[in-house]
Amino acid sequence: MSSRPLIRLSGVVATALLAAVALVPAGTATAAPANRWTRVSLGAINNFTSPDLLRLPTGALLAAWQENGSGASPTDDSIQAAIVSPDGRKVGSRSTIASGWATLSSSPHLAIADGSVLAAYVGIHSLVTEDPLSGPVLGSRSADGVTWAQDALPLSGPRAGGVYGLDLVTDGHQPYTAFIPTSTDTIGYHAGQATSFDDAGDVGIVSAPAGDAYDVALVRDSATGDIYSTWKALGGPAKGLNAQRIWPTPGPATPLPGALTGGDFTGGAVAVPIGATSTSRGGVWLAYGVGYPTATTVLLYNPASGKRLTVASKQPGVTGVTASAGPDGRVWVAWLTRNAAGSSIVRAARSNSAVTRFGAAASVPVPASHGYGSASNVAAEGSSGALDVVVNASVPGDPSRTALYQTRIPPLLSVALSKTAVSRSAAKSIRVTVTDAGAPVARAKVTWRGKKFTTSKKGTVTIRVPKGLPAGKKSIAAAKSGYTPGAAKLTITKR
Repeated sequence: MSSRPLIRLSGVVATALLAAVALVPAGTATAAPANRWTRVSLGAINNFTSPDLLRLPTGALLAAWQENGSGASPTDDSIQAAIVSPDGRKVGSRSTIASGWATLSSSPHLAIADGSVLAAYVGIHSLVTEDPLSGPVLGSRSADGVTWAQDALPLSGPRAGGVYGLDLVTDGHQPYTAFIPTSTDTIGYHAGQATSFDDAGDVGIVSAPAGDAYDVALVRDSATGDIYSTWKALGGPAKGLNAQRIWPTPGPATPLPGALTGGDFTGGAVAVPIGATSTSRGGVWLAYGVGYPTATTVLLYNPASGKRLTVASKQPGVTGVTASAGPDGRVWVAWLTRNAAGSSIVRAARSNSAVTRFGAAASVPVPASHGYGSASNVAAEGSSGALDVVVNASVPGDPSRTALYQTRIPPLLSVALSKTAVSRSAAKSIRVTVTDAGAPVARAKVTWRGKKFTTSKKGTVTIRVPKGLPAGKKSIAAAKSGYTPGAAKLTITKR
């Protein structure tokens, strides 16, 4: 492929969908699934290690990450991969994408190009000053995500660096990379495979003075082909979280609303990550946390239309926000927060097909949670319906070490009652409505006092509350295959 420079502008990440959007918050999860976490990584990683995920044509999930060497050799860092079965229950077929590196600067990124898997990474290959593999963004190919070609392809000019950010997207054929060089104030972009390791066809833009740009990411609008860049800047005129169309024509940089509070970042100097995804219906959406001094609200924002939704609010200590395409134009958003005991949990909510509202957010405790901060760097992929989540979390029995763990989170059913409180002095009828992001769920099984009822096409069923029940809160639960069960509380009063 020939090398073409991308246009000169700055970036921040995005997700895709075209829709008129109303501000509708996600409901609160009332039932947590009994999710099973499976360890993905086996070697040494640190708590900054962030995996990337790609759904393969087979339906299986490919995860890739950087792994730290033992220190026995100065060049023993590597890029590792593993495949999760289509049902999300088994991790197998582990493989090495690249090995023998002195330092890998950024996490790898995955995409499909010409029917093959392409993995992009960057770093210092060896201690040899003129090593051509040190500096440029490189790409390794695999037909199946298991066996990787050993001849790395140059995907940028010779000195991309990429310590402060790297990402990769493709149009199914041509790769596009974005990276932040280690000692400059620029974000670099490159379109196509570089013609050689000496190709200097990168284009950069000063996005923030004093080297304050971090965490660049890319997303491609699946409907229009436009590519957006996102990034965070810790200072200068671009301070905050930003988004900008960079291909095929430049657009204005857009600050993300709510990212700064009184000129300060969420959580002080470090911004909450920006999650992004693209769906078959097109458009661009960004997910991120807002609030100060810590993030407490998760937003979804469309930089093209200026529309935004509140995904969830009143979330203590939001971190690790990520987003993924769901089926039928839906968007998944996942994030880390903590429960009342201070332990880390993953929460995930899915939108409706129009992306005008979100359903209730499911909650899953992270493995071996030793308190808030025991998990970081969530990755998620939800195109199959349920959300596959990979999180960097403490190793059970050894909180000084971390590993990558995978689980699957189905969307949570929302359960609403026509009356939330009734007197025990007389019998009453209660209408139960079961929904998924506002859409009725037919044939859901509603359980009340040990008996099961089935919802209609409108997602409703009427139950009878007999006279004389003991006062207190009673649970009315709903379940259906493919969903996380939901529940609502009915209060029985003395009068």
